[in-house]
Parts: sequence; C-alpha cells; structure tokens
Amino acid sequence: MKPILDSDLLTFTSLSQLMTNPSRTHAAFVSAQANLKRNDYDHAVYLYDGKTVRRFKTFKTTPSLRYLDDETLLIGGALSAAQATAMKKQKISLWHRYHIAQDTLDEPFTLPLPLTIEGVLSDGSYLASTSLTPIQHQLYQGDETQRQALLKEAQANAFVEAITTLPYQFNGRDFITDQRSTLVRVDSTTLAIEALVEPTFHVDAWTLSQDKKTVTLAGAVWENVKPNTASLYTYDVSTRTLTPLTHTADHNIQALFELEGSLRVMARDMQ
Repeated sequence: MKPILDSDLLTFTSLSQLMTNPSRTHAAFVSAQANLKRNDYDHAVYLYDGKTVRRFKTFKTTPSLRYLDDETLLIGGALSAAQATAMKKQKISLWHRYHIAQDTLDEPFTLPLPLTIEGVLSDGSYLASTSLTPIQHQLYQGDETQRQALLKEAQANAFVEAITTLPYQFNGRDFITDQRSTLVRVDSTTLAIEALVEPTFHVDAWTLSQDKKTVTLAGAVWENVKPNTASLYTYDVSTRTLTPLTHTADHNIQALFELEGSLRVMARDMQ
C-alpha cells in the first residue's frame, strides 16, 4: 500500500453544505482545498441548475449557504481579502443574495456579529445561530460607540483569557470559554437583531417547524458551570415569546426534529 504523503493531502478536495432549493430544481455546495503557501484553505461555491455544475465564486473565508426560496440563495462569506479582514477585525458577517433567474449577485449586506443564517421564519425574518459570551451581545444591542469600545477592549486583551466558567476549550486559535450557543432573529428589511433567549442561556439543540411558525429548542441557563441536562422550550414567531414545554431538566438532549407532525427528541436520561 502506497503511503500518503503531505503532497497527497494538498490534492484532496472536500465537499460540504450540499443543499437544494425548496422545489429541488437547483443545488449548491462548497468545496475546500488546502493551500500550502497561505497555510489555509481555498473555498469555492458551486451551482447546479439541473443539467450542469459550474464553479460560481471563490471565497476568502468559509462560505455558508442557505436558500431563501426557489429563486434566491444566500451566501455568507468574504469575496476579497479586504472583506475577510473586516469580518475578523470588526466581528461582522457578510451575506450576498444570489438571484438564480437573473444570475446576479447583490452587494453584501452586513450584520454586526458573526452568525449563520439557518432559515426563514413565517414572518419573513431570518433565523440565525451564533456563539457569544454574555458581554458580546453588545455587538448588536448597543450603539456603535459601545460596539467599538467592546472591540477595542477585546483587541487590548487579545493575549489574555480569564477562565471564569467550566468547561473551557481551546479550538486551535483561541479559547472559547464562556461562549453560549444561541439563536437570534434578523429582520430581513431593517437587519435588526433580536435574541430568542437571554444572554446566559445555552442552546443545546433546536428545530424549526414545517410551517416556520415555531422554534422548539433545548437548553438551560449557564452561569458558572455548564449543565449537562436541559429543558424544552417553544418560541412563537408571531408573539415573540418563549414558553417552557418541560419544567424539569433531567435529560441530556442531543437532537430535536419533526416527524409526521410530532416532535422527536434524542436524549439520554443520565442514569
């Protein structure tokens, strides 16, 4: 058997995020290939129109894909080095609307924090996921002066990390201690952002109903030590209210999904 060399790894192309529009007439996916010179990956978005696959755009950051409808694809990421630098330094995300029928890509719109758009809610707003510390919610809640002060403080303390909660984790670039997985809604017109849960709440799993009117999520408030168990909640899109489904947190909930009109929960009883 021939041994695998470093040079062999540079020829591998990884494919991810394969998805289709609602009618399944178009598809998109992301490719990634190692770049030895930059010590990073080259990413590209590919499009399929039902007949042919074509390389659409090359991105400087890992792209995120989400079909809004049959004719519109959202692509998150940086097309240029300048955009990539802005995303990193300013803690923003950039999203481009691609119009399938016209084969055109809009100028990107900017959101004031790193996030991933997961879908469209029944009122037309976007459901998005992100990971933030409680203080980082000021990236979108405060005014620009407060936001810049937070960024300046983070830059000044770039080489210092205070471990105040457990567990903490090093992901190869920095510590992600104190970060909670959370869900937010983004107004598709004004781009205003509103959290579904409080800043200290950690979301373990979630699912969006087929009619897009309800988000069911599992999670718990995390103060000093992250809990191993979670409760179930529902978020009503029309009233913007979070209601508990269970009043005890005695299961470790790993996944939620809808099947044949009912909610299915994958969990462990911790016994």
